[in-house]
Amino acid sequence: MRVVIVYESIWGNTAMIAQAIARRLESFGEVRLVPVLEAGPGVALGADLLVVGGPTHAHGMSRASSRRSAAGSERVKGAPCGPGVREWLQRLPHGDGTWVATFDTRLDKPRWLVGAASVAISRRLKQRGYRQIVPPESFFVLDKAGPLKAGEIDRADAWAGLLGERVADELVRKRASTPEPLGAAPY
Repeated sequence: MRVVIVYESIWGNTAMIAQAIARRLESFGEVRLVPVLEAGPGVALGADLLVVGGPTHAHGMSRASSRRSAAGSERVKGAPCGPGVREWLQRLPHGDGTWVATFDTRLDKPRWLVGAASVAISRRLKQRGYRQIVPPESFFVLDKAGPLKAGEIDRADAWAGLLGERVADELVRKRASTPEPLGAAPY
């Protein structure tokens, strides 16, 4: 299984979740963990699963203005000042049915109150021809700059295990339904 994880992180919380997801998915195959600033539009070509995550800003994905605002507060060295997931998705080629999973970090309040970037990311990926394999997932922070709520790394690990199992099952089904090429020996 080939997995690509693209993430945006301002204060480091989303990066910690992405790293936990990557560690768990490594037990299923090859994993490439890519910060959004280093992710070209073709980064997911040939992947069996694309995982995309980012922080929730103002009810959805970050914008240039919300990243500028975050830049004025304390943030992790190397946090994006340039394009985020929103802009990266605009350049992403058609997914041709590649499986996708999305996640975000946000305050632990009702989604209708704070929003969830993962839902908007998922919607945009579906529009670009990707297939969602599990519902969007949120991981919680105690304040906008963090830290992560206790137990969220463990939840990310469990969620990644579910992703790995689902994609592995789908790959087995796909191989079982692919007919032998004409003229292939039966043994």
